[in-house]
Amino acid sequence: MKNRFAPHSRLRLAAALSLAGLVTAVLTGCAPPSQDKVDCTFAGDSAGSAQQFGSDVVIIMAPSENFVDFENVLTGAQDVINEAMGLQGARVSIVIADGRPGLIRTIAPKTGDNEDDNAIINRHLMSKLKETYYCSAGDEVHATTDKVTLEPEVDLLAAFNVAAGAFDVSSSPEQRHIVVLSNGLQTTGQYSFADRGVPSESNVGTVVGALDKQGGLPNLTGATVDFVGLGQENSSEPVLNQQTLDGIIAFWSAVVGASGGRMGTILAQVVDGPPSLGSIVTAEVTSLDDACISVAVTEDDGVTFAPGSAEFLDPVSAAAEAAKIADRIAKSACGGDITVTGFVASATRQDEYVFGNPEDASLSQARADAFKGLLIAAGVSSEIKTAGAGKGPVNDWDENGRYVEELGAQNRKIVVSQ
Repeated sequence: MKNRFAPHSRLRLAAALSLAGLVTAVLTGCAPPSQDKVDCTFAGDSAGSAQQFGSDVVIIMAPSENFVDFENVLTGAQDVINEAMGLQGARVSIVIADGRPGLIRTIAPKTGDNEDDNAIINRHLMSKLKETYYCSAGDEVHATTDKVTLEPEVDLLAAFNVAAGAFDVSSSPEQRHIVVLSNGLQTTGQYSFADRGVPSESNVGTVVGALDKQGGLPNLTGATVDFVGLGQENSSEPVLNQQTLDGIIAFWSAVVGASGGRMGTILAQVVDGPPSLGSIVTAEVTSLDDACISVAVTEDDGVTFAPGSAEFLDPVSAAAEAAKIADRIAKSACGGDITVTGFVASATRQDEYVFGNPEDASLSQARADAFKGLLIAAGVSSEIKTAGAGKGPVNDWDENGRYVEELGAQNRKIVVSQ
């Protein structure tokens, strides 16, 4: 087993096959001479940064033992990756998100004369992703000359830092794209789901705000981030409940937003299958407690607050919605306390927003208290706790970081759970 490449290092390798040779080989059906083993020195890469490119793409790969067959992940991710690479030539870097994430290889951009040529080039890049998988987690079928040593556990937060450093210094924010091939189960690093649990949707703002203050977030300014397989485990693992899946998605959405990035596609499901024997070893992540009742109400349900206050704009509609929930609680067999959680919109530019700020916490708490009063008036006699979660889980900014009211409205909600 060879030693791991140090984070942020770049390989100085021999020049790749010429574009003309590549396109001619594929178009004529004459592939380059085959090898008995995959060459894990990646000697065909060319990492020069002086070439022109349309997209600067980083692929973060986490082929962990609690994920599915990674070949299926790569197949399912093809459309998302093709969209990220575009048709104007892509500089592609590949990061492995194990317990000590590192930059494994950087592939110089190639461009063709037309869209067909560029589509061929993109397919060739997909084959390089598969090579990287064979040379790390493996699949028991493809023999390799050597393998990259994988450290136990998954540290996506650290992998994002490596990805941020892997972008070419000449690329603009709009050219930068990160595609994360992982279920998002962070099992080591500054916030381990295995040790501290998956944060609930209502606690995400506080957790991410604390990470930001600790310097635990990367600089992803302007970059678009896609996730493939987020929240998915293979069928041999215990099933994660909906509260846990919501928490995972909310956590990574908040991490991207607080880091200055923009959430792109979230592909939550790819084809299941057992992971390879060489996959990253991980600690178990358990689900949050099941909720017997979990109801979210928004402005579409008539629960609308005056800007910056806990006053209902339409008290009659809000009371009617509270009465529906009270009736559901009365008819259920649920036990235990009821929790009312308030969420708010960012209502400001992305670069001006601070996750976990006290103003949002106070306003969301006040709105939860206001809805609690409606539930009591509707006849709920169980103990009711309230919580202010701050900003909701939706990234309510456009690609330029401007606040979008239609997205913000999705964050202004009340969640009642028992």
